[in-house]
Amino acid sequence: MEKDKLLIVESGSTKSDWVLIDQSGEVISRIESQGWNPQMGLESNVVSSEIRDAIDHSASVYFYSAGVSDEMTRKWVVEKLGAGDKVVVENDLVAACRAGLGDQPGLVGILGTGCNACHWDGQSASMNVPSLGYVLSDEGGGVDLGKELVRAYFYQEMPAELRSLFETAYDVRKQTVLENIYRKPYGNRYLAGFTPFISQYEHEWLSNLVKFRFEVYIQKHVIPNFHKKRENIAFVGSVAFAFKDILTELCTSYNMEVVNISKSATEGLIKYHTRQFYD
Repeated sequence: MEKDKLLIVESGSTKSDWVLIDQSGEVISRIESQGWNPQMGLESNVVSSEIRDAIDHSASVYFYSAGVSDEMTRKWVVEKLGAGDKVVVENDLVAACRAGLGDQPGLVGILGTGCNACHWDGQSASMNVPSLGYVLSDEGGGVDLGKELVRAYFYQEMPAELRSLFETAYDVRKQTVLENIYRKPYGNRYLAGFTPFISQYEHEWLSNLVKFRFEVYIQKHVIPNFHKKRENIAFVGSVAFAFKDILTELCTSYNMEVVNISKSATEGLIKYHTRQFYD
């Protein structure tokens, strides 16, 4: 195989997508692995032999992940991937911007397992509010919604009919829940695992929960990045995609025009980097 291929990696906290493409943007191979956040460490089984082969046969590797915050982290990722100077490491915000807006300026938000937001000038991202991770931040993301569900269940704020469904869907014994959050690894993934419950049932209480947490997200993360009275905005992430109607309605009320909502950044990144072949 000639080394005229690109490997694009979109790595979230829950899963990672490794896509090998040629110059026309055709997908040669696609591998899904467990997600990893460089701030939380690299799981030993992420770089499989199949992924190693894709890295070795690539001219360039574009690695995008949450948790890429400084040069030290970038060097650590390059070292773990073992791909030398052909690796370009960027954070998930840059991935979302390139996938959602391309070279056009505007606002970009991430609502997946976690959350983030920034202003994109077409080349670089800037944000006025930092992401503080799932313990201190991530309002509106999957972890946050999962927390709200679990709290509402134990505080008996969840409507009785939903409590019954929740008990059927999950093991919500207090001991089990606390052990998974505080004693086992990846408590963020565990909490985010409750979020699909919201999309399974049409209920006003669930819709209001999402609206309230999205409202907090917009106020805390999106509004501080406004540059003018009206902005285009694109979103990336499974939570944004699952509740796109609620999100679009809220954004409209804040004078933001939603131009794109994608479940993941991967497809947009394939288009973006295919264009780079011809620049």
